[in-house]
Amino acid sequence: MAMSGVGVGLGDFIALPQFALRVYQVCRDAPEDFWDLSAQVHSLSLLLQNINTTLANISIDETAKAQGKLLLQESEATLKEVETKMNKFRTETPNRLGKRDLLRWVVDNLGAVRIRMQGNAIGLTAYLQNLTL
Repeated sequence: MAMSGVGVGLGDFIALPQFALRVYQVCRDAPEDFWDLSAQVHSLSLLLQNINTTLANISIDETAKAQGKLLLQESEATLKEVETKMNKFRTETPNRLGKRDLLRWVVDNLGAVRIRMQGNAIGLTAYLQNLTL
């Protein structure tokens, strides 16, 4: 998925929620230790959909477009990292992991990305609020 070259467009905010939904489905179908991550991805997807709806009904200036593009790129990178880590988990850690090892894998591999996802959500929420002022 590539972001538009100039500013941010409605199409960018349409594509990313669909990608977020795909990542959410991967997390949702994982063991229960991933359910919190799944909820975070789902929340991010809903937030992106809200921005999409808002952008469909308003016009924004170049500064807002640039801010939106940066936020989209950061969110996309985070979601791609979640997708990559979940695919790695599925291929490299078959069901042989015990509960302790599974929890260690989750903490070691997903802790930082979960923090970034929270930051993405905060930035996107602020962006959405600024769009609707």
